[in-house]
Amino acid sequence: MPKVTNELVGLFIHSIRRKKRRENIPDPQKDKNLYERYTEDYSKIPVLPENELRDLIKAAQNNNIEARNKIIKSNLRLVIYFAKRFQHIKGELDFLDLIQEGNMGLIKAIELFDLNRNFKFSTFAQHRIRYAIQRAIGDKSRTVRIPVHVQGNMNKVGKTIFDLKKQLGRHPTLEEIAEKAEINPEQVEKILLNCLYASISIDEDIRSDDSIRSRTLKLRDFLADDQKTPEEEAMDKERYGILAKALETLGPQEREIVELRFGLKDGNQLKLKEIGERFGLCRERIRQIEAKTLRHLKNIMTEIDNT
Repeated sequence: MPKVTNELVGLFIHSIRRKKRRENIPDPQKDKNLYERYTEDYSKIPVLPENELRDLIKAAQNNNIEARNKIIKSNLRLVIYFAKRFQHIKGELDFLDLIQEGNMGLIKAIELFDLNRNFKFSTFAQHRIRYAIQRAIGDKSRTVRIPVHVQGNMNKVGKTIFDLKKQLGRHPTLEEIAEKAEINPEQVEKILLNCLYASISIDEDIRSDDSIRSRTLKLRDFLADDQKTPEEEAMDKERYGILAKALETLGPQEREIVELRFGLKDGNQLKLKEIGERFGLCRERIRQIEAKTLRHLKNIMTEIDNT
């Protein structure tokens, strides 16, 4: 793998750090306190025996709200576990949002659980909880939504990069990331590029090294404005007037060739061959007429402009 490709890892780490500085990310201590509070509050709720849990699931599937709430409370530890796992990639979601999304996945698991199959509810529910949290992060942390499985691979690669950097004391190579994450190097490279080319707001602050400038510049200040000023519109109108007068000096054939060639009537520009077929002339003859006509127009427009 080329060395320049491995530099994608450094760019990825830099972009993540820059994003964290740019975004208004909640205080990690606040999330930690929320986690401890939830753990303390719900650690006292006993885990339901499997046979009692199945009876409650059957009742919940028959629209028994009380049974559903009891299942949710007894399995909240599982929701908190996955919410904590996804804290480092939560984007604009806080810890309470992750728990809420996980609870939605848990409710979906209650609705879809097949009581006739011989496996534990917690095994089935964890997939739904993880999927719900990943989907929420993918939907609400990007301008353009990406599929959940793609977001999952991006999260996996991101976590692997930071784990390896902490372990190795340097930026890991693509091969090291691919081996650790069990993804081929080409896919890792593609994932890193997708992360780097994320959407950004035109209202994002652009910091300047010039200490003299006191005004904070926005990204939109550097974007071209396609809307013409009144002065530019006046100049264009004057040029069109000069061109119209110059076209009046041409013969019918020369004028039509120029109009077709440059789309002066309908904006549709034709090729020399297409114009030649209309007039029954070869491509080279049309080119000669065009060149002669343009020279004539240039001289006429110069004379009109000087008058």
